[in-house]
Amino acid sequence: MRMADDWRADLIVVGSHGRSALTRLVLGRVSQQVATESRCSVRVARHVTARGHTPMRIVIGVDGSRGAEAAVDAVALRA
Repeated sequence: MRMADDWRADLIVVGSHGRSALTRLVLGRVSQQVATESRCSVRVARHVTARGHTPMRIVIGVDGSRGAEAAVDAVALRA
């Protein structure tokens, strides 16, 4: 995270092991720390099994706040 701060990163991407049903419900220690302590956006990714050629489905929580609006705007800018 120090390097992300030094570089003024806009996004940090980390992986998630998701070894069992229980661990899939709870982020790992590293992912949790990055997600809670980072100064920029964080994407925690997990391995996706065969999905074919269907478009990605994205759910964004919206509550009318500036943060929710910023989330929608950030996703809309991505290819």
